[in-house]
Amino acid sequence: MKKAVGAGLLLALLFGAAIWNISHVDALTGSLTALLEEARAACREEDYDAAEDKIRAAIDLWYGSENYTHIMIRHSEIDSASDAFYAALETVLTRDGDAAESAIDCLEAHLQSIASMEHVSFKSVF
Repeated sequence: MKKAVGAGLLLALLFGAAIWNISHVDALTGSLTALLEEARAACREEDYDAAEDKIRAAIDLWYGSENYTHIMIRHSEIDSASDAFYAALETVLTRDGDAAESAIDCLEAHLQSIASMEHVSFKSVF
């Protein structure tokens, strides 16, 4: 009976950790996406200095979360998202509004992909 209770507690702990992980990655990607939306809006207004500030803030948040991301997220996903951050920043620095919006879209797609990979689905379990 003790083994069954122990196994049940371990299973509950694993489910709790999975829920915490999903919540944390959703919060992180949500904060990053919000900053990128503000950068996109600034690009549309041709305020490239504000767009640069928002993208740099997103980069700081991304790298500030390394303790979490380097443990819980695949390294290939981290690398591609990091590259996409700098690609978006590059287009803002060159003041190319259309390219900046496209690069921000690409970066947001990477972030959405990371978030969706962490969600549990029937397909991911079986």
